[in-house]
Amino acid sequence: MYSYWRTKNAKPSNDGSRNEITYWRKHYALHEWMQELWQTKLNSRSLEDQFLDALDDATKYPDGFNCVEVELTSKDLDALEADLDEMHRNDEPHDHQISTDLDFIQKAREHLKKRHKVFYNSWW
Repeated sequence: MYSYWRTKNAKPSNDGSRNEITYWRKHYALHEWMQELWQTKLNSRSLEDQFLDALDDATKYPDGFNCVEVELTSKDLDALEADLDEMHRNDEPHDHQISTDLDFIQKAREHLKKRHKVFYNSWW
């Protein structure tokens, strides 16, 4: 699981290169949170768009929420920060994971201020 940034007009790269912000290993709570965010973003579109995209989802995302790029906004980062304590209530080690997540949020906000786009992605 990782986060990265791109300049506003840059296209996604298929060569594996990215401007990494944070890399997480086995952070299930964050992955579930991002999956819920992705689903919320999908559901916020018009019904027509949802229907048309649903036709493609079986080929685009055969494994569900895997290798899916989620663009993060300032509002998303605020929500993530607000949810951190609840997200990590049952995690061990709690303090290290929260510290890593807060560091990510701070760096992501810095990139958004520079008008970069910030993304989360994973490969399970």
